[in-house]
Amino acid sequence: MKTFSASIYDHPKYYDTLYFANSALEVNFLVACFERYASGSVRRLFEPACGTGRLLWRVAKLGYDIHGIDLNPQAVAYCNKRLRSHGFPETAIVADMTTYRHKPLADAAFNTISSFCHLTTDEQAASHLNSVADSLKKSGLYILAFHLVPTCKPECDHDSWSAQRGSLRLFANLSTTNRNLKTRIDDIEFNVTVRTPNKQFELHDSFPMRNYTLQNFTSLLETTNRFQIEETFTFQFDINEPTRLDEQSEDVVFVLRKK
Repeated sequence: MKTFSASIYDHPKYYDTLYFANSALEVNFLVACFERYASGSVRRLFEPACGTGRLLWRVAKLGYDIHGIDLNPQAVAYCNKRLRSHGFPETAIVADMTTYRHKPLADAAFNTISSFCHLTTDEQAASHLNSVADSLKKSGLYILAFHLVPTCKPECDHDSWSAQRGSLRLFANLSTTNRNLKTRIDDIEFNVTVRTPNKQFELHDSFPMRNYTLQNFTSLLETTNRFQIEETFTFQFDINEPTRLDEQSEDVVFVLRKK
């Protein structure tokens, strides 16, 4: 089988297929969060690192005014094509989530798939939190989900799954090949086997991601002083099962409120 070195983010159809399965669950969770934790009505939503728009078009169908940004032009084009095909304006743009300030101000923002960890320095992470806070109305919500490094048990360093869309079949292996807790950088490898009736090949991607213990993230929140933790959940995205954070916490959804 041929192997190609390529970023999965440059192949939005494959990326979208791999991460589509939980989209409805995540959207239902987001809406439940808005209803439970928002200080007022939620109408305008903003998604930094929106990717292919797998969530944006679903919340648009529910009547929300949606806007998204992403660094990858292929993903943004895919997102806007999807929005257009469902009869919505093309409201995704190419922009940097460390500097972009959204206007008009949004009622809530969300980022549910660890894109936050692609920001590999504390300076970038702080800049992102500041830019999101500047994009939200007073007391606006930011629902942020990413993996924490547990400090009292072995962490999960590998994940594999499959997905299918029509005749397209994908097999993914995502692994942390090296974790440095001093530099707080993980080396990630993402291998995807692509199979269709006419071809079969593998995409190989590698990239760094920043790792966070619970203390690392709470310290970042204290330093930036723009958000407070309203509630926390796991990647089960169950609004009726909030979780208590401790040294074993690993897959966490933070419901943050702008100060």
